[in-house]
Amino acid sequence: MRVAYLVLAHRNPEQLCRLVRRLGPDAPVFVHVDARARDSFPTRIDGCELIPSHRCYWGRFGIVRATLSCIAALVRSGVSYDYAMLLSGQDYPIKPRDRLLAFLKGHPGAEFMEVFPLHLPNRWTTHAGSYQAMSRVAHYHLWFRSHHRSLRIPRRFPAGLTPHGGSQWWCLSRPCLEWVHRFSEERPDVAHYFEHVFIPDESYFHTVIAASPFAANVVKDDLKLAIWDRPEPPYPAVLGLRDARRLMSSRKPFARKFDASVDATVLDFIDRRILHVEPGAALPGRARSSAHTGGHISGGRIPSS
Repeated sequence: MRVAYLVLAHRNPEQLCRLVRRLGPDAPVFVHVDARARDSFPTRIDGCELIPSHRCYWGRFGIVRATLSCIAALVRSGVSYDYAMLLSGQDYPIKPRDRLLAFLKGHPGAEFMEVFPLHLPNRWTTHAGSYQAMSRVAHYHLWFRSHHRSLRIPRRFPAGLTPHGGSQWWCLSRPCLEWVHRFSEERPDVAHYFEHVFIPDESYFHTVIAASPFAANVVKDDLKLAIWDRPEPPYPAVLGLRDARRLMSSRKPFARKFDASVDATVLDFIDRRILHVEPGAALPGRARSSAHTGGHISGGRIPSS
């Protein structure tokens, strides 16, 4: 069992490097850095491939475009993998890697992703304004500089699809991910539609997978611990040492979000008490530059966008 990781990063370069090291010496890792933050990141990060950067504004299609670029880079690389997991640069493992591999091996063919139909009762149904489930996708959403506008002009949804949504994060099998990649290349009309959807990273992939041959295999779990009910913005809550007991007892393999500028000691705690490694240390082994032979990738550059 081998897991590839697709990482979306926009801040804290040192924390990103620490995450990449912790993912393991033989895991394929593809990292997208928000073009707006590119100058603050190194042009090379050992242990991963940095792919071309897109501008990623919250609520807009750039995040979907960045994710599709990560998927394309993985598919075209030729590396071997069984599952691909989408991570934020502020995620961190809270279980030893062997636990995740054993879990996935015990659930062959399962697709881990929260997916629900937007037209049926769901956790967004009662939200106000543009955050309401169908309002996210049924009308035009436009951005002028940093200002969002929703135009109450009905739109015709792409043929053959029904709007679905859920958490942005997922862990998908190789056959499913490759199907998504082919779909994105064959149906550019769908991407064009979602360019004017509100928070499309929480609906594009869900809609596509709901129409795929893999829909029946979806397990509504993104495999991440996140705290949404703490009344302290930003959301989800930034995790710290006060969450140590929850981190240790969780059965999830990853947690989000961490911010080393707020609490770096919690990452040291996880390394020592949960992962049983020296804090911040690289795992044994060295990355090999063998992307097309199934080996690990190292030292990718961020091309200009």
